[in-house]
Amino acid sequence: MKNILFCSTLLLSLCLLAACQDDQAGNSGKTETPPTETSPVESAGNGATVDVSPTHIKASDIAPFIGLWSYAKPVCRDIARQNYYEGRWIQFEGDGTFTYGKYTDQTNTGRYSFVAEDKILNLDFTEEKDTDMDWKTMHGVDVMIWVGNAKVNNSGDQIQLKRVPERPSKPVGK
Repeated sequence: MKNILFCSTLLLSLCLLAACQDDQAGNSGKTETPPTETSPVESAGNGATVDVSPTHIKASDIAPFIGLWSYAKPVCRDIARQNYYEGRWIQFEGDGTFTYGKYTDQTNTGRYSFVAEDKILNLDFTEEKDTDMDWKTMHGVDVMIWVGNAKVNNSGDQIQLKRVPERPSKPVGK
């Protein structure tokens, strides 16, 4: 009786082992791996494949500037320059252009560039009534500070700009 029980257990173990080996052997020629982020994936419908590899795309250096900014706190040694910045705004576009104005009026346009290594923002106005300037910049998400200690601007002026949803309104009586 012991021999029959032993043989039955041995036979059952061998059958299970053979079944597992057959399952592994059946898949050995075509190891199915789940799609990874680097493998092409078939697009729905047209049979084309799309590469979904995890590629890091660095944002443009000008990305933090894009939007409408109000000259919130200008600090200048010269009172005339201080008054010039009052109510000013600038709107940067993603294509390297900007519009510029005072209160609700647009007064100029131009192109801008940013040298990330030096943190220098260059403003090149279309109309020469405003002076082309370089500004040393420091910025966060909704606040930016321009300091006039760049190559083309050694005024010493400092301007805190804030990201705003709309152009500043002209105060009553101005």
